[in-house]
Amino acid sequence: MAELPRSTLSIPTVGALREPDDVISFATGEHLCALYGSDSGRDWLAAPFLIQGLREGSTVFLVGQGDATSAILEQVTRSYPDLQRDIDASRLYVTENHPTAREQIDYFKSRIASATQSGVKSFRVFGDMVGFRKTMAPDVLVAFEEQVDAMIVRQHPVIVMCAYDVRAFSGVEIISALKGHGSNK
Repeated sequence: MAELPRSTLSIPTVGALREPDDVISFATGEHLCALYGSDSGRDWLAAPFLIQGLREGSTVFLVGQGDATSAILEQVTRSYPDLQRDIDASRLYVTENHPTAREQIDYFKSRIASATQSGVKSFRVFGDMVGFRKTMAPDVLVAFEEQVDAMIVRQHPVIVMCAYDVRAFSGVEIISALKGHGSNK
C-alpha cells in the first residue's frame, strides 16, 4: 500500500492556543480515539485538530451538543479568526449528534460526496461522543464506530477523532471505544 499523506497537529499549552514546539502527525485514513476528563480538556483536543484541518484546506466537521460545540468554537476563534468565513463557505460543518447511527453515517456520506464533487481532497471529523452516549446503547455505539471505520474512514480521505469524556462513560465502555479505533482492531 502506498504511503498516505501525513498531517500535523500543533498541541497548545493549557489555556491558550499557540504555535508550540510539539507536533503530532496524522495520516489520512486514521480513526482516532481521544479521552478527556474536563470540558477544557475536550476543547484542548478539538480546537487544534479543527484549526489544522482548516489551514490545510480540508472540509471539517464538528459533531457534538450545543454547549460543547459552542465552547470548542469559542476556543477555535481565539486562534483562527477566519472561522465564520469557513462556516459560510461550507468548509466547517457544525452539527449535533444525529439520533441514529444510520442517520449520522448518511449525513457524513452526503456532505463528503458533495464536497468531493466540488474539489475538496481531504476531510476531518471531530466527534464529541457524549451526545451519542445519550441516544445509543453501548453495543450500538461500538457498532457505530465500526460503521464509521468501514463506510467513512476506509472510503474517503479523512481523519476522524472520536473524543470520549471519561466522566460520562464507564471503564468498560472506554475499553470498548479504545478497541474500536485505529490499530487496536
